[in-house]
Amino acid sequence: MSVDAPSYYGESNKRAKISSDSLPHIGNLPDSVLLNTVSYLQETSRVLLAVALTASSTSWREQRWKIKPSDSAVLIIKEGKVNKNFNGYRVDFVDTDKALAAKLSDEDVGGVLKCVSSLHTIKHLQLTHCVGIKGSCLEPLRGSTTLMSIDLSLVEDKQSPNINPEPAISTAEVIPILHSIIDAEGCSLNHIQFPKKWRGELKLFFTPKKQLLMRFLSKYNRIMKNSNVTCGAHKVTDGNWGRCGRVCQGTEEQPWVNTGGNNFGIFNSTCYSCNDTYCQECTEEEDVNLAVCEKCEKNHCSDCNETLKCDTCQVSLLLCNPLLN
Repeated sequence: MSVDAPSYYGESNKRAKISSDSLPHIGNLPDSVLLNTVSYLQETSRVLLAVALTASSTSWREQRWKIKPSDSAVLIIKEGKVNKNFNGYRVDFVDTDKALAAKLSDEDVGGVLKCVSSLHTIKHLQLTHCVGIKGSCLEPLRGSTTLMSIDLSLVEDKQSPNINPEPAISTAEVIPILHSIIDAEGCSLNHIQFPKKWRGELKLFFTPKKQLLMRFLSKYNRIMKNSNVTCGAHKVTDGNWGRCGRVCQGTEEQPWVNTGGNNFGIFNSTCYSCNDTYCQECTEEEDVNLAVCEKCEKNHCSDCNETLKCDTCQVSLLLCNPLLN
C-alpha cells in the first residue's frame, strides 16, 4: 500500500499566497539599507522615488502639493547624493532621460519641487525636456522670494527653442503663479525664459492668451523699473577695478523684457548663463556686450559666450559656441 507524500505546498498543492500587508514596505527599511538601495539609481530616479514614497500622483494633485514629504523622502533628498541637479540652488532635469522627462506629469514635477524645497532654497529652475507639463507643477513655488531665474523653454541651453509637437505648457496655469512671485515683498526673480510656443504664437495675434502674458510683462517691467537691482559689469571706475553697481531700471526704449518685435518676451538686461544684470549705460559704452543668440534665442553676455561684431555695420552678433551644441 502506497502512502501519498505530503505536498510541499500544503493540502491545496498550490503556492500559498502572501498577503501584501505582510510584505515589508520600502519606506520602512533601515536608513542604511534605503540609502544603499537608492545609490543604484540615477539622480532623477532617486528624487522621483522620494516623491513616490510621500504620496501618489492623485494625492499630490488633489492636495495641491501641500503634503509634507515623508521621512524616507527627506532622507533621500538629504543623504542620497541628490546634489548635482536637485541641490536647491539649481533644480534641472537636463540629465534626465529625454523619454522619461517627456512622460513626467505636473504631479511628478510638482512633487519633486515640494520635496527639494522642503530642505533647500530653490534659486534657479530649469524644466529641461519636461514637455508634458501644463505648469500647475510650479505651485510649490507660489510666492517665492528666493527664486532668481526660471527657464520654461523646456530645452537644453544652446539648443533651438523650437519643439515639435508643441509642448502642453499653458499660460493659464503658469502666469498666475508668476504673478504671485513678483507680487511678493522681497522678490528676487530677475530672469524668465519663456517657451517659444508663447513667444512665437502670441507676438502675432491679439488673443486672450497674449493678453494674459502682456499684462504680466507690463507689470513686471513696472516693478523692475523701481527695483534696486544693480549692474554686474566689471569696469575701471576712478582708477579702480570693480563692479559697476549702478541701478538697472530699464527704459521705455529698452524695457527689462521686450513686449513687442522679434524679441518679444526676451529679457534685455540679464544674461541667461550667469544671471548677471547689466545697466543700459554699460551696454551702450560696450563695457559688456549683451546680445540674443540667433540659435537658442537666449540673451548672453560676452563673458559667457563669444560676441562677434560685423565689420560692415558694426552690429554685435552673438552665436552660441558650436562646440557646446
